[in-house]
Amino acid sequence: MCGRYLFSNTENTFINNIKKYYQNQLPFEVFQQIHFDEIRPTDKTVVFLNDENNKLIPQVMSWGLTINKKRVINLRNENGIARHYKPCLVIASGYYEWDQDTKQRYLFSTSNHLIIMAACYNNKNEFAIITEEANPTLSKIHNRVPLTIKKDEITSYFQGEIIHSNQFSIKID
Repeated sequence: MCGRYLFSNTENTFINNIKKYYQNQLPFEVFQQIHFDEIRPTDKTVVFLNDENNKLIPQVMSWGLTINKKRVINLRNENGIARHYKPCLVIASGYYEWDQDTKQRYLFSTSNHLIIMAACYNNKNEFAIITEEANPTLSKIHNRVPLTIKKDEITSYFQGEIIHSNQFSIKID
């Protein structure tokens, strides 16, 4: 399960443009409340919706859906609960998983590429990341991972036509 992720990469034009956009559009006090680096549950951060032209639209939301008076940061893809919410995307430069036994934290990232994670949101501007069972390699660290999608599957995701696994491979020593 994804308990923290990174929306930071000083060399990534996409991330830098999002930061600049909000810095220019929002009052300073509001901009200061948005997290752009290591994102933790309940943080306000940027997620992405789509418009009628399938263009990604940044939106500030809080991480964690309120379900039965509890904050839920991840939803299992298998149980279908996410279908009751609207789709959005979390774009990250990496995410953290904690080893279930040792509690050691591992950063999962790709070299200079962004990770697109499936997520969903409610009308209170709260979101949760959708997770799935980890593949055999990743399950050595944790049994759940964010559901990642490829760039060319974004439109399909927003239309509800997918979701299948796109877990990237990481060598774990």
